[in-house]
Amino acid sequence: MTTTELKEYFGMIVQVEKEVDMQERLYRRTSNEISEYERSINNLIQITLKKNEPSKPTYEISMENEILAGISYSVWVIIFCMIVYHWVTKDGAVLLGVIAGIIIWGVFFLDFVSKDDKARKWYKETLKLYEARCDELKKEKNRAHEQIEELNVQKQTAEAYRQQVEKGLTSSRRNLEKMYSYNIVFPKYRNYVMVSSIYEYLCAGRCTTLEGHEGAYNILELEIRLDR
Repeated sequence: MTTTELKEYFGMIVQVEKEVDMQERLYRRTSNEISEYERSINNLIQITLKKNEPSKPTYEISMENEILAGISYSVWVIIFCMIVYHWVTKDGAVLLGVIAGIIIWGVFFLDFVSKDDKARKWYKETLKLYEARCDELKKEKNRAHEQIEELNVQKQTAEAYRQQVEKGLTSSRRNLEKMYSYNIVFPKYRNYVMVSSIYEYLCAGRCTTLEGHEGAYNILELEIRLDR
């Protein structure tokens, strides 16, 4: 081949090698983006699944209040019996007992009501906190769901783009193999860096052939040994 033909040939190879290199970089970058989208989606799913709803509070009467209620009920039964007995016997001492019983019952009953009010107040406040936490958790899950949908759309777009890049890369590799199949370039030098260097030598006039003492291969080997 003449020097002009070699320049044209290597110019075409360099161009195709450049396309292959660029498409490979795009393919790797797009694949990394897809992997990042998948990691983000999985992280959001895991975070959302780990956030369980809090336990709903329940109103329960304490043991102390149950005792107070029992005593209050028992005292009232005794008072009722004493009232009936006084109505039958007209005994004044029984009337005094009734009055004392009513006072005792009132003390236990008021204590029971006070503690019960406190328990109900605590239950209402706890229930409000529970409902607020449930609302907050629901909003967080909705936001996470929206983010997951958005990431899925971006992932699908990246996958479609990667398919296009892959098609172009397959075509470029096929063209490159076809151009190398003419066996003009020695197999050792069939890569982007080597053919670019040889093309530069030819264009710069440093050589006019590939083989020989002053050929492109010899210059290239010398620069490889000199770590250039």
